[in-house]
Amino acid sequence: MKKTYVIDTNVLIQAPYALQCFEDNDLVIPLVVVEELDGLKKAEGDKGANARAVVRQLEAYRQQGDLLEGIQLELGGILRIEKNFVNVELPPDLPEDKNDNRILKVCAGLQEKQKDTTIILVTKDLVLRADQSNRKTLLGRVSGKKIIPLTYKKSKPYGISPRNLGQYFMQEALMTDAEEAPLVIIKGVAGTAKTFYSLAVGMEKVYNNPNGEYRRIVICRPNAQFDDDIGFLPGDEKEKIAPLMRPVIDNLEQILDSDESKRYEDEIGLADRVQEIFERGVIQTEALNFIRGRSIAKTYLIIDEAQNMTPNQVKGIITRAGKGTKIILLGDPNQIDKPFLDERTNGLSYASKCMKGSKYCWQLTMSEDECERSVLTMRNMEHCSQMIY
Repeated sequence: MKKTYVIDTNVLIQAPYALQCFEDNDLVIPLVVVEELDGLKKAEGDKGANARAVVRQLEAYRQQGDLLEGIQLELGGILRIEKNFVNVELPPDLPEDKNDNRILKVCAGLQEKQKDTTIILVTKDLVLRADQSNRKTLLGRVSGKKIIPLTYKKSKPYGISPRNLGQYFMQEALMTDAEEAPLVIIKGVAGTAKTFYSLAVGMEKVYNNPNGEYRRIVICRPNAQFDDDIGFLPGDEKEKIAPLMRPVIDNLEQILDSDESKRYEDEIGLADRVQEIFERGVIQTEALNFIRGRSIAKTYLIIDEAQNMTPNQVKGIITRAGKGTKIILLGDPNQIDKPFLDERTNGLSYASKCMKGSKYCWQLTMSEDECERSVLTMRNMEHCSQMIY
């Protein structure tokens, strides 16, 4: 049965190509979504770029006909902008002037007008989905021109459960095998659990799973403080890169000691468990320049802080992937520590742009409201944003 999908702003910001992914079903974009997209055109980073891309698409559709009346899409559906239903009544606890509730008004109005049609709101907003609690909701990802339900929604890698919507999608990308998703790019601010979740899935795959999907976990972090060649530093390779890996160990301690109420009660025991992981070769740490000349097979390879890589470095890493290897690039393009790199020229952004649209590369961007660190972290980000803008 043909359906009508109402598209929220956050879906288009996350996946600007989403309008081509609903087969022959009808699509409705509330006028408030168009207003929000227009307001986001000048935003920094992916958010602004994706908003501009969607606005260009809508302008191209507008040239084909009247978007208020509806225009025919390639796959057979109708796309239109809906500006009516402003007088639809919502429950008293939902403010009239809130943009989310204006979208709900469109959904309610369409359902009343088209009683024989299934009206589905497509959104990333958990609050909006809760407001539709009388209808079932399903998380799905875009694959080609289809939306597919999440396969690993109920998984708990190494006992870890998703705490927000972004983490469900992050879990899906990380849990999917290397044959289907050999390259995963995850961008987001500090505290969105990029490194933590990547390690948890790696531990589940290598330590808990006996089927031999991966031989080991290898973790690299670019050396932003020194030259690419770390040979002048004292000690052997592991001693030289140990300071770079301290954040990795911090995350590993939280994974191994998952009971937050009792965490760090036995510091010596926890340190022994961490040491055992490295001694058994489950996790190996490598300097970035030592990776580039190798061919890596059946390895779960995490590149943390990938925004401090150059485009040449990231190309060198990706081309090293052998059969059965999964490469995960993590980072925040707005937090560059490496000289001569910026938000657009760093290796993470370069890989993201070059691999966009590839079926072999799964990409997602965690939002600031999905930060799971302390209140101090969130307040600091908010304060910095105010200072910048």
